[in-house]
Amino acid sequence: PLIFCWTALADADKQNGCVQCVEGSHKLGILSRRGHTLDKQAVAKYCCDDDKEIEFLEAKAGETFLVHNWSIHKSGVNSTNQARLAFSANYIDARTRMLKPKPSDAWPLADPNCKFANIFDSP
Repeated sequence: PLIFCWTALADADKQNGCVQCVEGSHKLGILSRRGHTLDKQAVAKYCCDDDKEIEFLEAKAGETFLVHNWSIHKSGVNSTNQARLAFSANYIDARTRMLKPKPSDAWPLADPNCKFANIFDSP
């Protein structure tokens, strides 16, 4: 994806794990073969330097951010007892194709037979 559109459905702040971006990192290009995860070396090189400016994308419910998908980004840890709800949509160039052969370390959810894991118990 080239751009993702992230809309807060509930307020998002540092305490409940708002999205964080490394400022200017989109200029580095795609940093991994699959374009979605960084290995330990890339994290050490691009994310752990004190000189890197981290932008915390705090938002009120209903606010939207457009973020270049090459930006190094993550969601923080939610240290509250309230859910941080958001809607995210990725905008992909029509020329985008899946890499073949599929790498053996590809995210298992890419497998149509894989069920989404139950990470949290339902209330």
